[in-house]
Amino acid sequence: MSAVINRAEQARAGLLQRILLRQIPVDQPLVEERLALDLAVSRTPLREALLRLAADGLLVKHGRNWSVKAVTVETYLATMDVRLLLEPEAARLAAGRLPREQIRTLSETIQGLADEQRQIEPHWAADDALHDGIAEASGNPVLAAVIRRVRMPTRLFELAKPFERVAADAAEHLAILDAVDEGDGRAAEDAMRQHLSNLIANLLERLGSTMDKAGGGAQRVAGGRSE
Repeated sequence: MSAVINRAEQARAGLLQRILLRQIPVDQPLVEERLALDLAVSRTPLREALLRLAADGLLVKHGRNWSVKAVTVETYLATMDVRLLLEPEAARLAAGRLPREQIRTLSETIQGLADEQRQIEPHWAADDALHDGIAEASGNPVLAAVIRRVRMPTRLFELAKPFERVAADAAEHLAILDAVDEGDGRAAEDAMRQHLSNLIANLLERLGSTMDKAGGGAQRVAGGRSE
């Protein structure tokens, strides 16, 4: 049984990577036979992996076929509200606890990506390293696990609709890391909250511009939300 579980986790990790790198298009039916060959696993662990990813909110089933779930604006905003409750607290708890060498390496990577015009694959790797690393350094494994899971739908949304705010992301990420490195819990909490709030504001601004052109309003799309 443990071998099946290990292969299921292997398949889940492989599928997750392909989803997050947009190698599997949204709403395209997943062919189990092809996936099993690609991931070098049998159907049983593959189906377990599909069920786990569905429980994470990344897959949806249409009839007999699974596909990557399309994340709506409403779901993105609702999920960001949850992140605003969790991640600033994680940053506060992580202050002074993230290894300095890890901070230095990540800061150098982020600085090296700041001049890119688009959010390329290394950007997302650095984004994961920062948010997941801070969650882990909070010292609360339950909080870290919830943050990892709740970040997935927002990541899918941002991949499908790139925000193209590379320089701004870099500056905000570095501010978070600086506060964590200095052991300033309040500053780390505030920097994380500001970063997440800026992502929300950026989306609402884009929606407002789009809906103004269409004769509507961002609040209608965002369920009446205002920031």
